Amino acid sequence: MEQPSLFYESYEEALRDDVRACGGLKMVGKLFFPEKDTVGAGRALADKLNEARRERLTDEQERLVMRMAKERRGYSAAFHFICDDIGCERGRPLTPKDEAAELQRRGMDLVREMRSVADRYERVTQPPLQAITGGKS
Repeated sequence: MEQPSLFYESYEEALRDDVRACGGLKMVGKLFFPEKDTVGAGRALADKLNEARRERLTDEQERLVMRMAKERRGYSAAFHFICDDIGCERGRPLTPKDEAAELQRRGMDLVREMRSVADRYERVTQPPLQAITGGKS
């Protein structure tokens, strides 16, 4: 795995580094601008990453670049830039095992919550005497 840079001058520079990790301007540009030829798509993407230009990638496109970079090399330079810029510790990517464990824990929490809601719903919808006797007369 490639080691992350310690410092980037700007968010755009970090995002350009992520684009390089994903195969470069032409490859990523073709993903975002399929109607253009490879060279034109690369130029269009370069324009969107140019700090001096008004046109920018959408938030979704930027996050896609970050995800692709993380999958390719294990981290996203743009994400690291954001963490550094706002004074947060750089996160570490989840492994599939970590993510599975987290999803399992969340699923168990949801089951408990669902049971609690169902019990409460039952109490609220039953007549008062039936709630005390458990439905037995």
